[in-house]
Amino acid sequence: MDKFAQALASKIDVSEYSFLELTSQNIKDAYLAIDNEFQRREFAEKLRERAVQLRRKTDWERWFREFYAIPVPRKTLQNMSDLPLKGLDFGEYGINEKGISIHNERAGSYDYFAKSTPVIITKQLDNIDGEPAKVELSFKKRGEWLDTVCDLRTISDTRSILNLSDSGISVNSLDAPLLVRYFSALLADNIDVIPIYKSTGRMGWHGNEFIPYGTNYVFDGSPDMKRRYEAICEKGDFDVWLQVAEKARKHHAAVRFVLASSLASALLKKMQKQLFFVHMWSKSGVGKSVALSAALSVWGDPERLFTTFNATNVGTERLADFNKNIPLCLDELQTVKDKHYDPSKFIYQMTSGVNKIRGTKEGGLIKQSTWQLIIITNGEQPITEENSNSGVKNRVLEIYCAGKMFDDFDGLLDTINNNYGHAGRKFVEYVKEQKAPELERIFQRLVEYARDLRFEEKQLKSVAIVLLADYVFNVLFLSMNESEAYEDTIDYIRSNFKIFDNKDETSLRERAYSSFVSWVLANNNRFKNDGTGEVFGTIDLDEGFIYILPTAINKWCAECGYNKRAILTEFDEANLLAYTQKDKRTRKRICGAVTCVYKVKIPDEFEEDDFEETDIF
Repeated sequence: MDKFAQALASKIDVSEYSFLELTSQNIKDAYLAIDNEFQRREFAEKLRERAVQLRRKTDWERWFREFYAIPVPRKTLQNMSDLPLKGLDFGEYGINEKGISIHNERAGSYDYFAKSTPVIITKQLDNIDGEPAKVELSFKKRGEWLDTVCDLRTISDTRSILNLSDSGISVNSLDAPLLVRYFSALLADNIDVIPIYKSTGRMGWHGNEFIPYGTNYVFDGSPDMKRRYEAICEKGDFDVWLQVAEKARKHHAAVRFVLASSLASALLKKMQKQLFFVHMWSKSGVGKSVALSAALSVWGDPERLFTTFNATNVGTERLADFNKNIPLCLDELQTVKDKHYDPSKFIYQMTSGVNKIRGTKEGGLIKQSTWQLIIITNGEQPITEENSNSGVKNRVLEIYCAGKMFDDFDGLLDTINNNYGHAGRKFVEYVKEQKAPELERIFQRLVEYARDLRFEEKQLKSVAIVLLADYVFNVLFLSMNESEAYEDTIDYIRSNFKIFDNKDETSLRERAYSSFVSWVLANNNRFKNDGTGEVFGTIDLDEGFIYILPTAINKWCAECGYNKRAILTEFDEANLLAYTQKDKRTRKRICGAVTCVYKVKIPDEFEEDDFEETDIF
């Protein structure tokens, strides 16, 4: 501005001005001639005092508010020419290689912040999962424009904005207030220039689109999840992948089932089916981890997607939430199989499809994570135990992997590490094109067939959904007609039913009763009542019952991991327990004294030689 005009404005005497003179164009020009913010405020205060004297304060303030809305020209530096988003209005700010600049009127120079990392807002992100609003920031570092995503709240708070330093943006506690004001002004002045995108931080189905294959969404998750997101991609040649995949399917039945399970994960949400585990187990060195890599290669880069069991429960939940409908593959069960690991609790937790309710420090609740997928695992032992209840057993399909699973481990790994991601996209596109009733019709046919294989109902449906994916594999990738594909899938499961471990042991009652009888046989001397050692009870072969003391049955439950109340109820429902009292006990003379005992039936198939006759006093 003209220094003469500025000096003149500062010396204007308004003490004799009328209201019309006080609101004239000359006064506006004089006000605008003042560059210094402090002097401008001082001049405005002088005008206001005169308006008070004229008893026109309210009228003057209304005039001044309208007048003050006129933008005041600011001194700025020329902006960069290679900005990733054109047409931004920077207002009083400038942006160049040195960072963000603003003119310092008092010093007569430019102050810089975000030094050496010029940064702008390039996208406004509207999260479809109800997460907080986010923005994409683009910043230039070492000659390259980089992107990062953060919550809108992060760039609105002087403390939170310091977290941007983790992404490489230059910010410190002194610059933080300046950067917050800059972002606020940039967003407000360019609300129609900065594009708005729908975003998500999760994979899988969103309506009829499947992330990351959908084109209408931007990923806004954390940097570590972004690396996994970018791993869901395509590389190499699909035909090369299919050739080794088909060879592996023919070589080992477990590999075929695991590949189908990987694809089937995308069917659960679409067909509203329950979550479950597929667990491969056998001794080390047969190729279980390679099979897991093959399952991952269906969707993307197996090396970047590979995950071990050695993670916290919260970490595993977050991975499941991120995957949403893409299979979660966990390697090496034995890495967490210690005294702190409860497999039953872990299975229930993961197959519930939702994490625990957790509170925030402000007193609210953290938004719950959800997922609907198949969890594929492996290890050197089963994931369930002999004492696992039926609910746990029914949520897991355990596959025993006998013999080498591949002819050439190294060759297959080399192939799938360089050719991956095509099958998942093709499978999803096929499912999107199919009518839901048609898929359900084939699924129900497979359910009915699998029912003859003696699975429990919940396991039966899990098997059927994997077989449906196997059927689609035949149709889509091997160009079989529907009839050929269905018969091939049926022949496969009929011929390889032996891969399912403990298929006849899904009943908690049967497993517990077998364990109880074995335990009694192992402790037969404790039922002799010969006056030596601890007494557990007595056996009456004539009546066909085992009479066991409450303390002894408690000992068996503790040693074998059974819940006493649940087991007694199971025995009672199967007519294996006889009693005369409400607490399921009866009275019996043991070692000369009458006491309350549990009366359990001896198995019908046992011969007299199985139990040694004991004396009953």
